[in-house]
Formats: sequence, structure tokens, C-alpha cells
Amino acid sequence: MPSPPLSSVAAIFFRRLAGAIAVALATATAAAEPLRIGVEVADEPLSFRDGAGRITGFAPELLRAMAAAGGLEIELVENHWSGNLRAFHAGTIDGLANVAITPERRAAMDFTISHAYVHGIIYVRKDRPTLARTADLRGRSLAAITGTLAYANAVANGGWGATVTAFDDPRTAIEAVRRGEIDGLLLTYAMDRKYVKPEDGLKHEFVDDILHHFRIAVRKGDSRTLERLNDALATVRYDGTFDRLYRKWLGPIEPHPIRLADLKPYLPKIGAGLAVVVAIIWWQRRLLARLSAQAEALRDSEERYRGLIDSAFEGWMLHQREKIVSANASFAAMFGYEVPELVGLPVGELVAPESRDHLFAATAAAREVQRELVGLRKDGTRVPVEISGKSCKLNGEPARIVAVRDLTARRQAENDRLVLSKLESTGLLAGGIAHDFNNLIAGVVLNLDMARSTQPEGSESLPFMQAAKQGAMAATQLTHQLIAFARGGASVRRLTAVADVVRDAVPLALSGSNVRGEIDVAGDLPAIRVDPGQIARAIGNLVLNSREAMPGGGVVRIEARRVHLPQAEGPALPPGEYVCIAVRDGGPGIEPQALPKIFDPYFSTKERGSQKGMGLGLTIVHTIIGRHGGAVTVHSEVGTGAAFMVYLPAAEAEVPAAPSPTAVKRPILIMDDEAQVREGMCRVLTKLGYVVEGAPEGESAVARFNAAKAAGQPFGLAILDLTVRGGWGGQETLRGLQAIDPGIRAIAMSGYVDSEVMRDFARHGFRAALAKPFELDELVRVVARVGGEP
Repeated sequence: MPSPPLSSVAAIFFRRLAGAIAVALATATAAAEPLRIGVEVADEPLSFRDGAGRITGFAPELLRAMAAAGGLEIELVENHWSGNLRAFHAGTIDGLANVAITPERRAAMDFTISHAYVHGIIYVRKDRPTLARTADLRGRSLAAITGTLAYANAVANGGWGATVTAFDDPRTAIEAVRRGEIDGLLLTYAMDRKYVKPEDGLKHEFVDDILHHFRIAVRKGDSRTLERLNDALATVRYDGTFDRLYRKWLGPIEPHPIRLADLKPYLPKIGAGLAVVVAIIWWQRRLLARLSAQAEALRDSEERYRGLIDSAFEGWMLHQREKIVSANASFAAMFGYEVPELVGLPVGELVAPESRDHLFAATAAAREVQRELVGLRKDGTRVPVEISGKSCKLNGEPARIVAVRDLTARRQAENDRLVLSKLESTGLLAGGIAHDFNNLIAGVVLNLDMARSTQPEGSESLPFMQAAKQGAMAATQLTHQLIAFARGGASVRRLTAVADVVRDAVPLALSGSNVRGEIDVAGDLPAIRVDPGQIARAIGNLVLNSREAMPGGGVVRIEARRVHLPQAEGPALPPGEYVCIAVRDGGPGIEPQALPKIFDPYFSTKERGSQKGMGLGLTIVHTIIGRHGGAVTVHSEVGTGAAFMVYLPAAEAEVPAAPSPTAVKRPILIMDDEAQVREGMCRVLTKLGYVVEGAPEGESAVARFNAAKAAGQPFGLAILDLTVRGGWGGQETLRGLQAIDPGIRAIAMSGYVDSEVMRDFARHGFRAALAKPFELDELVRVVARVGGEP
């Protein structure tokens, strides 16, 4: 095969080279785009324009220094605060300087470590006492200038007990203080200079516990910009640039100079000797003032550094020669130390042995490194952490600044998602099992009920049949328990007697144990509109919890009473009539610190072993009762046992008695693909005097319905199974029947107890719903009620 011409090869080469250059230029252009940071137009000394019209102040000079130190290109965008904020939300600027954190801003912004902080400062008359703490403000009157940070902080904190008066005009506020009408004027240190002048004759004092932190804000989730700004800010903090700028723009307040009037008592009046004494005293006062100013500057500098480091949410640590030089409080708390204990500690002692090689590799790297390690706390417990380190200089020698983030919450969230995913999969499987299982049990229960009805009163076989029926009904709770938690536990509700639910749930929960149950149900209890199976599960879980709290045996007391809940009393429920079911045990009780978490998923107070579960029992109780419009509360003291109170809304109607089966005059059509269920229902209803015909699936049911109508013997009621394999289910069949007879009455029937059709059958065209397995009395009652409707 001949080779391509040399000219073609060269053309291909140059085209690819041009493409690579274009990609590189596009990448470089994107990387070179400046960070646009908004600063306020007139906020001296933080940001303002000087006489030459240049943007200057603490924030602009700090941002320029950060740009030089971090290799960034920063463009200052000048505007009023509201204009900058609109531009920030519109995405035309990348950040905002000099921002204080508020809960509302946290929702839309991420913040750097603080780049400045200032105290509150209060000006008072010279003949009034100074106000140095917020505790001193209670009962006082304060002036504040609207639109200032000091005013917003005072309003947010209720004035700390003082009466706060807002002034639009600063001079009016100052004059009110001078006249004694207001006790003090609240301002922010450094920003006070543009309002109060020496000639106003007021004195001032820092308020120790009013401290404003300023940060640079970026858009929520913009971690790259946040990281670049934090790195640049950390660099200028440690190379001395930050301190120099802080002293220049926000430096310590100089003490008020001694005036001649203050020295009048010491002026020489009687001779040259006293003049010398006064001169010495004057010189001494000047010297003390200078020393006091230097001490104040040192204290401010130390407090400034400590505030910057300790205010960080993440742990920060500086190490040199693999030993810790300094750390912040967040880092110390993460590893269980006090800050002084960490100084001089080898960094390797804070890392699990298997992670030390990764730590030392990260320490030796010249570039910025981010890794996940296993940390080692002081007590020997382990903590997953993420570290991000950067090289720096300390006293002319290499050192490293390291940020550390605790990953415990993230790992727990990942584990929780995994568990919930498994539960969801289990729920899907449980739904299918429940349907098939409930179909099988439905036939067993119906035939047992029919067999019982044929036995004479006092027959020896009746107890055995009843026990078999109870066992069959109890077996369905296995699938319902999974569905209740993993798939939400939707319910099929009906009027239910409380006594029946309690007497069904308690024996099953205590079966096979050495714990005895005492049931006390008031005779005047109203009915409750609930899913009896779910409420029985909830009560059973509470009884089981009490049983497990008494491994040595004891008594569980179950009481049911009618209660009236007035407004704002008892649990968080609307006022009205309720049924209260109380489950009390004589176990060891619940520790006070565990009570707030007792209904949380996966929380358990049991030791590992045969009694250790997933921690879902009480969570399921809370979920079921809440979805029925009720509430569950717990009261417990260590050593006296625990009492759980279940509140459920009382129903106005009474539980209906099973009606006579003579209400249905026309034949009944039963459609179910399970022969055992279909034939069992046909036998039961036929024996009770109904005319019944069965069909295995929807198409044949519609055909028989059509044939019966044509023969002049139409069906009056259809009982339709919702799920049929390989054929029409209940909904499709109902539409086919309604096309023939729009007035046909239909009952939905399914083993999927949490089906949408079962929960809201009327919206889907059905008159009632039967959840498999159902008892003979329930079948007869529903058939008579629906068949007897007008």
C-alpha cells in the first residue's frame, strides 16, 4: 500500500498542533479570569476612595496582598452593599468582602476564615460610668445609628436588656448622649472615628463580649474559589502582611492623652522645687501611657490571631520538623486534647499506624496535598479525617499548615444510605412475598371460620380451630412488619374496637417469655378508625420492648382509657377526644440522655447479643402512630421502669355489628386467580345463602357478567382481586364491567395491603376494600353493607 504524500502528513500534523494550542489557550484564559470581589463604596476604614479617587482601606489592600501572595488576579468591584448583593446573586461577581455570618446568608453563601474582627464600643459622658460588658447594659438606654452593623446586632440581641433608640443622624445621637438623655452610643470599633470627634467630649470603652467577625463570602458550593481565597489569606497571615495592614487601618486605639487640666492639681504654685516634682510626675505618666499602649497593642495582636484561628470550623494545625507548633480549639477537640497538650507532640501520634506512611508522604510533598487518613484520639479511639496541607516558612525554616476535617458524619451518612437502600430492596421483595403469602392464608382463614361455624357450642375442636386461625393471622404480621418500615406502611383503616386490638397484640408479644401481661381496658372506650393490623404491631412492639427490659421476669401493664386533650396540654396534638393506651414495665428505666433519641432509627440501648436488634422497633411505633394522626410519648426514671403512652383520635361512630347476609338480592361474581381463595369464598358465601359464581381472571369475569345480564340474571356485586398474573386485574376488570353496567357495585380485594387502590378505593370506583387475609365476619359485613347500599 503506498505511503501518503509528505504534504498530507504535514497538513495533518499542523492541524492537530493548532487544535492543541487552541485548547491550551482556552484553558489558560479560563484559569486567568480574575476573581471579582465586591467592596462597599464608602465604609471607611474597611473600604473607601481616597483623595486621589483610588479604592483603598483595609479590605482592598488585604485583597491586593492576597492576590500577590496566592498568585491570584482579583478585580475589586465597588458598589453599595445592596448593589453588590444583587450582583452576587445574579452571578456577575464571585465574592463579597467584609461580610458577617447570619443564618439567612448561610443558605446562599460559603465563608472564608475571618479576615478581620472588631469589638463593639460605647461612648458615654465623662461623668458617667463606662459600660464594658453586655451585662452592664441591662436597664440602660442606648443610641444606635440605623444602617450600621452595631444597630443590626443590637436589634438581633434585643438590646441585651437595654432600651435601644435608632437615630438616622449621627450628630443627633451624639448630642442626646452629651445632654444625658441617652446613657451611651453603641458603635463598632474603627468605624466610630467617622462619627465621634475629640471635641465631642465623650469617653469610650470596648464591650468585651460584642465581637464582629468579617469574612469573604462566595457562592454556596464554590469550593474552588473558597479554597484559593483561604490559602492566600493563610499566607498573608503568617508572613506578617496581615498584621501590618491591620495595624495600619484597624490598629489599637491610643489612650486619651493627658491634658493640662488634668495636671492642674500638680502644677508648681509655691516654688521651683514643686515644679521639678510635677515635671517628674508628668514624665512618668507619659512613660506609663506609652507602656500601656504597647501592652494593649500586644494584647490586641494576640487576641486577633487567636480569634482568627479559633473561629475556624475546621481544625487547623502548624507543624515543623514533624512536631506540632500550634493548633486551634477545633483541632484539639477533634482529637480529644487541650490545646497546650498538643504543642510539641509528634504529628505521627495523632494518626493510626496504617495511615502514618500516607501522612509522612503528604508532609514531604512540596505541593498542596489532600488525603483521607485514620486519626487517633487521645483515648485511643479512631476518627476518619481528611487533611489538606500547604508548605510555609516559620522563623526562616520550612513548616506546614494543615487543615483537618472530621469525616465521621459523612461516613455515617454513607452507611445510613446503604442501610436504607437495602431496606428499600427488602421492601420490594416483601411486597411480592406478602401478596402470595396473604393469598394462601386467606383461604386457610376462611375455611377455618366456616369449619368453626359448623361445630356445635362446646365442641372440643373449637379451641384448636381458634388457635390455628390465630396462628395463621399472626403469621401475616411477619410481612407486614417489613412493609411498615421499608415501604412506608400505608394503611387500610376501619372502625376498630380498642379491646380487640390490645387482646390480639399482647399475648403474641409475650408468648414464650417469663413476663406476664395485665390488661385493663375501660368499658366506655370509643372506637378508633385505624388499620387494626398496624396498630396491633405498634402495641406489640411496645410490649416486646417492655418484655426485653425485664429479662428476669415481671409484669407488663397495658391500660386503655378515654382522655380529653385541652389546648396546649399533653402531646403535640389538636384538642379533642382521644384513646390513650399506656404500656408500663418494671425494668431498669431509660437514661435521661437517651430519652430524646429513643425513637431515632438504629438507636438502641440494648447490649450486643441475643437482645440486640436494628433499633427499628420504637421507630416503627412512632411512624405508625403518627400516620394515624396520633402521638406516642415516653416517661421514665432510672430504676423505676418506663411508661409509653399512645394517643389515637377517638371515632364518633361505633364499631358496626356484622349485618345479616340477606341484603344482597342478586348474584355475586368473585374474580381471583388463586383457586383456593376463589373456591373458598364461593363455598362460604354459598353456605350463607348467597348465589355466587367465580372466575379465574378478568376477561372471563367480564364474559360471564355479560352472559348473565343477557340471560336476565345480572350480577349485583363483584369482588375483584387487584393483581392477576397474565390477565386483567381488578381495575381493568371493573372498567370492563362498568362498560356493560355503569351501576355495578364492586369490592377491591388484594394481598398488597399498601396498594394505592386499597388505601383510596372510592377514587378508583370501588365501594369497599378487603385486605387479605380477612375473617368470615369481615367478609360478610362488607358484602352486606355494599350489597345493601342504595
